[in-house]
Amino acid sequence: MPLLMRAVQAGEPVVLLNVGEPAERVGAFLGAYPATSATWLGGEAVTGTLRVSGFPTTLAVNARGRIVARHLGPLSSAQLQTLIRQAKETR
Repeated sequence: MPLLMRAVQAGEPVVLLNVGEPAERVGAFLGAYPATSATWLGGEAVTGTLRVSGFPTTLAVNARGRIVARHLGPLSSAQLQTLIRQAKETR
């Protein structure tokens, strides 16, 4: 989360999608991250459509709303920067 929050602070469009946790728990967790951007609950309804096979999964979405890259597992800063670049390059 700190890595994603730094991306939010840098102006990158980050959307968090929660799967399986109640809203109260999500809210309490996100309270530690004041830079949190959009957070959606009920992600279990779309994991099949998004082809999420495990957690965490990070998706790079271009300006047209298409998934252009994905990463399964924890992210390094370099991996996140690559995903951000891929989303921007494939408009």
